[in-house]
Amino acid sequence: MIPPEFLKYWTQERKACNLANGIDILNPWEINIRRRTMFVIRNEQMEAFRAAFIGEFENRMLRHLRSVFPDQTLSINDQRLHELIRSGIDNSKKYGMKMEGDIRRYLECSVSYGWDYDTDPNFRWAGEILHDEGMDGETKMDIIEQHEAEL
Repeated sequence: MIPPEFLKYWTQERKACNLANGIDILNPWEINIRRRTMFVIRNEQMEAFRAAFIGEFENRMLRHLRSVFPDQTLSINDQRLHELIRSGIDNSKKYGMKMEGDIRRYLECSVSYGWDYDTDPNFRWAGEILHDEGMDGETKMDIIEQHEAEL
């Protein structure tokens, strides 16, 4: 049990400290904002966030690809489609794609042209665009989509 004298002293000191710092003691969230408390996120925690984010993205892409390309994905079970999506995400990073939308478009082209379209001789034009280091991922996918629309 906490001695009543200590509790009274601690409460008075806390109120005085809070008032001196201009913190509204009725709003505890305000304390963090005004004191600008810094949170430290360890690398292990960041890796866990990253893994969860990528896992959720993979799940969304699985649902998206199944809904947009039902015929092309019908014969692929979920586990294999997840593997193809992971591989596609890794490949898209090699080509400078960082944004979700660009990676999504890369995966859509993978379903349309084949999961290895970036190295397939039948789609050499796409491979040349993807390997061009002078363009960012968004520009590459814009050009590939424009080419696709012209076919």
